[in-house]
Formats: sequence, C-alpha cells, structure tokens
Amino acid sequence: MPQLRLALNQIDSCVGDLDQNAGTILRWTRHAAGQGAHLVAFPEMALTGYPVEDLALRRSFVEASRAALRTLAARLDGQGLGELPVIVGYLDHGTQATPRYGRPAGAPQNAAAVLYRGEVALSFAKHHLPNYGVFDEFRYFVPGDTLPVVRVHGVDVALAICEDLWQDGGRVPAARSAGAGLLVSVNASPYERDKDDTRLELVRRRAREAGCTTAYLAMIGGQDELVFDGDSIVVDKDGGVIARAPQFAEGCVLVDLDLPAAAPEPPRGSWTTGCASPMSPSPPTRCRPTLPRPPAAGPSASPTWRRSTPRWSSACGPMSPRTASAVWCSGSPAGSTPRWSPPWPVTRWGRGRCMRWRCRPAIHRSTPSPTPPNSPAVRACPSVRCRSARCSTPTWPRCR
Repeated sequence: MPQLRLALNQIDSCVGDLDQNAGTILRWTRHAAGQGAHLVAFPEMALTGYPVEDLALRRSFVEASRAALRTLAARLDGQGLGELPVIVGYLDHGTQATPRYGRPAGAPQNAAAVLYRGEVALSFAKHHLPNYGVFDEFRYFVPGDTLPVVRVHGVDVALAICEDLWQDGGRVPAARSAGAGLLVSVNASPYERDKDDTRLELVRRRAREAGCTTAYLAMIGGQDELVFDGDSIVVDKDGGVIARAPQFAEGCVLVDLDLPAAAPEPPRGSWTTGCASPMSPSPPTRCRPTLPRPPAAGPSASPTWRRSTPRWSSACGPMSPRTASAVWCSGSPAGSTPRWSPPWPVTRWGRGRCMRWRCRPAIHRSTPSPTPPNSPAVRACPSVRCRSARCSTPTWPRCR
C-alpha cells in the first residue's frame, strides 16, 4: 500500500496582493519540500485572497491572477521545487469560446491548479457556487463541470473546492465512482459559532460517501467582516480523525497516509489527457495527468520518512490528538517577512459598559511597518453594535 506524505498549508492571504501571496506560497512549499512531502496544498484562492468580490469582474485582475500563477510555477521550478506537485487556488476565467445560457464566454471562475515542473499541469473550477449567507459567488463566477484526479506517488487524488464538499452530489460521489484513494478539498470557509463541530461532522460524512480518506484544508485570517479560522481536518474513509490543525493559527499539517494503490489503467469513460469532460455520475469523468514518483532519496535529497525515526524540523511538533503520522508546523518558515500583528487576539471580544457588545477589530495584513499604526481605527471597534437594552450610551468599548 503506497504511503503519501501530504502537506496542508493553512495560510493567511491578502486580497489583491498577488506578489505577497505568491511569496508566502513559495516559502511554505520550500518548507514542505524540506520535510519530504509528496503533495502540497494551499487554500481556496490563496493566490488572490478571498473573497475577491467585484475584483472578479475586472478583466485586468483576472489576467493578473493567471499571469501570477504561471510566474509562480516558473519560480517553483527555478528553485528546485518543480518535481513537487502543488495545489493552488486562484482566479481564472472560462475557456469556452461561445456563450451559453447563464454562462458568458470568458466569465470568471473560482479555480485551482496543480503546478508541476514549471507549468500548470491541471486547472479546474469550483462546481457548486454558494449563494446564501455571506456568500454571493453565483453573482461573480460560472461553475466548473469536471472531476479532476491526479496520480501522485501511486495514489489517485481527487480534488474539490469548498462548497463541492458542503453540497450533496457533484464531486464527492464522482470521486467514489472514479476510485480515488484520497479526496483533497481546498477551502476558504468563514468562522461562525459552532462551525468547528459542523465542519467535522461534514468531513466525516463526505469521507464515508466518497469511500476514501478526505483532507479538508482551510485558510486563516480576515477580510472585511469575515474571519477565517483554519481548523484543517484529515479523516479516514470511515470518518475517524487522523489529524486536525488548530484554529486561528498559520502553519502546516504534515501527515503520512497509507492509501490504496491506483489502478494500473484508468476506468472506462475517463480521460488521461485534457480537462474538458463533463461531470456526470455515470460514467465517472477524470481529468488526470499522471505525475511520476519522486526520485529515490540520495545524499542530496530530502530524507525518506521512517515511522520509527521521523525527521521533522524543530518548528514541528505533535498534534492533538497525538498520532505517529502527523505533526503541526507553526510559525513562519525560513525567509518569511514578519508582519505586525494587532495587540489583541483575533478571538477576543472588546470590554466596555455593555459586555454583550461584539468587538470585531480590523485585522492588519498590509506590508509591515516599523511601528504599529496610531490611527483611532486601531484602538476603536467601528463595527461594534449594542445588543443589550442596558446600554444607554452608544460609546465604543475599548478593544484591548
């Protein structure tokens, strides 16, 4: 049974800052390669930040996202990381030349790509587009209609994006029909009360439906009124938790998975090249470039993992629950630029006369500055609302 080392990087991306986000992806990929990972994944729209909202309607920004993706692939290859497949979320546009009802030609898409050997080996778009609560993706994007599957280290890996896991049908049952050994879902799922419990039950249920190990990768940080808490999860095909990342922390989950070997030949009704096959329950569809095994470990190669003597970096430690096959790597990898962080934790509420006021301070993710900004918006909570009848004055509570 092949063993696949998977690196799930829950990072904080800044909307619109393509260069900074690409640099973050490059640094964490280098870190994962140093730990001997076979497959590296980053969250939904990690390259552009999420949500992009009206930026998706600017053709120049869509083209800038596509160009940044190609540049990132070349940079990875130029730094000796080309043999490591990397899953990256970004903003793309449809390739159909003629418009169809509800799908204009060249409309934006919430997409992800597999970068390999300096090129975009595979790209695919989100199938289910949420249009409820804080989401309005149906306004901006058109859906994808393929099931992407890549063969990595002798394992077939099916790929999905966020809502593809939250909605019934689509890629989850198709992954079972395709015989995938691993389902990886990249997400930008916002935090809400009790979301961690809901998320865990969802991933467990989808893993049983897909009949394979399922990895749920989420981002952290904040954008406008949305907060992203991470909480990436890996469960086996029976729903048992293999690894779970902490909330509100940037880092990498490194997990070794014993997965079923891929079939020697693709099943009938699937494609080994191209990515234009329509999704349907029967026959299964598969957009599947085969990625060869990494070269054998040598004197200059990354050390091969041994269950008895794992070689993790000093920044990596055991996860909770403690397992022999997963570690959590926190902090910033070598070469990263430190960012100024606000003097209060993200999860803490402001204190004032009305204890039920909810303090949601702005999360500063801009370029670092020598000293923290001193504007009143830093110390106040402009989004606070009084929700108690005992509050008689609309004064802002302190946010410290």
